[in-house]
Amino acid sequence: MKSRTIIVSAILTALFFGSGLQAQESAYKAAGVEISADKVRLKGRTFYSHAVKEHQTLYSIAKAYQVQIIEIVEANPQLELNTKPLRTGDILLIPFKPLDNVIAVPMTELQPSLPAVQEPAEPAVDNTADNAEAFVDAPEESVQEPGPEEHPALSEEALVWQSEEGFPSDSLFYYWNEPLASDAVKVSLLLPFDADSSARRNYMNFYFGALLAARDLTLEGHPVDLHVFDTMSSVPVEEHAAVLRESDVIIGPVSNADILSVLPLLNRHQYLVSPLDARSESLCADNRVILAPTPASVQIADAMQWVKDDMLGGTDSLIVVRESNYKPSVTEMLILQELDLDNVDRLIEVDYSLSAGLEMNEWFEIHTHLQDTVTRVVAASEHDIFVKDVIRNVYLQNNLKHNNVIYGPAKTRSPEMEEMCDARLHSSVTYHVDYTRPEVIRFVSDFRALFMCEPDNFAFHGYDTMRYFVSAAFTYGRNWARHLPEFKQSGLQIYFSFQKKRKEKGMVNHGLRRLVYSPGFNLDVSDCER
Repeated sequence: MKSRTIIVSAILTALFFGSGLQAQESAYKAAGVEISADKVRLKGRTFYSHAVKEHQTLYSIAKAYQVQIIEIVEANPQLELNTKPLRTGDILLIPFKPLDNVIAVPMTELQPSLPAVQEPAEPAVDNTADNAEAFVDAPEESVQEPGPEEHPALSEEALVWQSEEGFPSDSLFYYWNEPLASDAVKVSLLLPFDADSSARRNYMNFYFGALLAARDLTLEGHPVDLHVFDTMSSVPVEEHAAVLRESDVIIGPVSNADILSVLPLLNRHQYLVSPLDARSESLCADNRVILAPTPASVQIADAMQWVKDDMLGGTDSLIVVRESNYKPSVTEMLILQELDLDNVDRLIEVDYSLSAGLEMNEWFEIHTHLQDTVTRVVAASEHDIFVKDVIRNVYLQNNLKHNNVIYGPAKTRSPEMEEMCDARLHSSVTYHVDYTRPEVIRFVSDFRALFMCEPDNFAFHGYDTMRYFVSAAFTYGRNWARHLPEFKQSGLQIYFSFQKKRKEKGMVNHGLRRLVYSPGFNLDVSDCER
């Protein structure tokens, strides 16, 4: 009975606030409602996408769009409008109906099959290496574009989200029905939508995040003219050379081979943004390629410099734990190179084998003086299970009242938050999302409302990448790439800070986020650059 009363009260409140009753208007004046230019296509139906402004009500919104309140409630189950009040910033899906004073724009008939609804994601962490493994090639499949006879009124000027060759059949297509402003930034986005099923979801989420960034920029007065290409399509990329050469910002493709095939099609002043795969760092020296994600080598260099800075001028000791019975990996060699062990005082090197059952307390029994000083620990390995076990041992030692701190790049982490906090992990990462930030909360809410699933780190990455490079173009014009070293931006997940090296044509992002875990489940996050 109690729950039924709450539901009725919520509905009555919504009706009263927008009913126009004199008693309500004296205390609350509903804001005017403008018909949104944004539309989405979902499960064969067309919806307006309406961003709720201050003082707007369900009644006033329904009246403006000529629909019933219950239709809005049923179209937005994730907002629970039958039990919760409408909030400023909510994104409403409103059933599309031709209105008397609005010119309806035809939309390409797509039947999207969205990714399955996922459980709320944990805070995103860097997974550059994992991302690289997800980029698996798949056989090309032709994607048919609807012919002009199906949409006789469709015009290029009417569409902002316009594919040059058609979108994959499982995409959610997004249109605006107003012509572009003359000062719009023209963006070409090239992604392998027809990759295998697991990678496709990653690319689609990146695309969805990029769409939200383009929408937000346009609402802020910086319109975006977005052209999207499927690099796995049977249509060769050369056929789109004219569009690419007219683009202000080019994001993608992903793989090195695709990047090298696109570069010859561009003008001499144009740069290509490599959005996801850190392995394209190898192309940046000799080509006009800008690497958006910070590579692992930069993470390692920063983490090891962090160790040396913290030890400078003190009496602390350093334990470097290496994995025995394995050939040294690139990660291990980079760690040892950056530490420069020949010049480290109070150094203890340990060969550690999981199979041998060696525990960290044996090191402390041998080096008893460590009990009275701070001990800095580095796990020189790229194997997750080994690194996790070193963190576990540091965690156990700190619970025995030892004073240890462990350092490392993004892959230095444990699945247990308590272990990372009690081990006092210091980590340099490319990706990290603080879910308490208002802008992150807003992004998650918008993403859920529009795409009916949880945003993952690919979605955050798409948003940050689109927003950063388009913002640079608006700030500096077509020569924006020359100004990137002075244009720093802290995104939802990434910190962008580029460095231009002499005699190199491209640039690599050196922006990082330093994470400091401490007992009591505390986490301190700061942007930095290496």
